[in-house]
Amino acid sequence: IITVDNGVSAIDEIEYAKNLGMDVVVTDHHKCAERLPECSAVVDPCILKEDTPLSQLCGAGVAFTLIRALAEEIGANEEIARYIPIVMIGTLGDVVPLVGDNRVIVKYGLEHIHDFNWVGLEKLLNIINEGKTSQPSISSMFISFQLVPKLNAAGRLGNAMRAFELLVCDDDSEAEQLARELMNENAKRQETEAEIAELAQF
Repeated sequence: IITVDNGVSAIDEIEYAKNLGMDVVVTDHHKCAERLPECSAVVDPCILKEDTPLSQLCGAGVAFTLIRALAEEIGANEEIARYIPIVMIGTLGDVVPLVGDNRVIVKYGLEHIHDFNWVGLEKLLNIINEGKTSQPSISSMFISFQLVPKLNAAGRLGNAMRAFELLVCDDDSEAEQLARELMNENAKRQETEAEIAELAQF
């Protein structure tokens, strides 16, 4: 098991997995407790003794750092470059400070967001911009306030797997359907939040 964005405090759960004969590698960015889980490896900036360019990574950034290190070992650096736009979305979505490696990830991810044939991502971007007279530039603000809420809506009102399925989808018609479902879910989320805000004022 390789965890992503969790596990650093899952002492009992990882002990249980270990007793079942499983190897566990934890990738997380949350603060370390006094005791770390006993597993094959813990990859978390909290174990660093001083600030480094890696110190403020989000969960996606930490997982990518592990994959990048493994890729260097087997000579697959070019293959993993295509995932940086996805890591960029996770970095902006998690609202971590844009310093160190986070800044590099976001800069490269924005510059190359259209370069790696992410069919589902392209479909969602096109639908977000549907009907607009001019296409807005893909900036960190656009990703944070236009794209990320649509991906997050899947988990807030329905099944978060749909956002994952969209990102890995390579079929144009399936991507279209998934993207429109996420757009609809986000609209429902906005309506629900507006109703809650209105009720809170009374």
